[in-house]
Amino acid sequence: MAAAGQAAVNDFVRRRIRELRIERELKTSDLARRAGIALGSYSCLEAGAYRISLENLFRILTALKVDIREVWPARRGEPPKAVDDGYVKAVICQADGDLRRHRVEVDDVLAAVARCFGLKAERLLSAERSRLSAEARALAAVLAEDFPQIRRVDLARRLRRDISSLSHGAQRLKLRLSERRLAANLSKARRELTKVMEEKAHE
Repeated sequence: MAAAGQAAVNDFVRRRIRELRIERELKTSDLARRAGIALGSYSCLEAGAYRISLENLFRILTALKVDIREVWPARRGEPPKAVDDGYVKAVICQADGDLRRHRVEVDDVLAAVARCFGLKAERLLSAERSRLSAEARALAAVLAEDFPQIRRVDLARRLRRDISSLSHGAQRLKLRLSERRLAANLSKARRELTKVMEEKAHE
């Protein structure tokens, strides 16, 4: 693709991402965190200072819960002439593969939460009903909301818990996130999962 065509696509995609973020009433810091991108880097991407890589594009799309066709100019009636359907299909295929390799999984979330609570991950999967284990499971459910590819039903199945009970526990825990200990554990787990994504990206 010609340089002018690439620049036009990048600019169009950048503007659409910003529009979608605003529609969803998300701050730049919210979207950066959900996408696992440093805030400074995300701000530069949205402002047009950096070109958006395929990896970062699909992290952002996953965080926004939208398909690439929602932001791609060839699908919105404003395609630069250098873009055709074949190119879009190739990009989708390549980026989808990248996303699958780099994305956070249920077990990644459970491992991060267990470490933050000083527990072994196996305890979260057991029938144990201690307050600490219950808090860890609820925090895992809250944390999983940062990753749209993780369905709560899959998390509940992995934890061997009823989804309604897990959801109820997550809602109750959200009301307690002003507690310093829980807030610190949530922040620590988020940092750990950001590292997980970075490590997967370099595998």
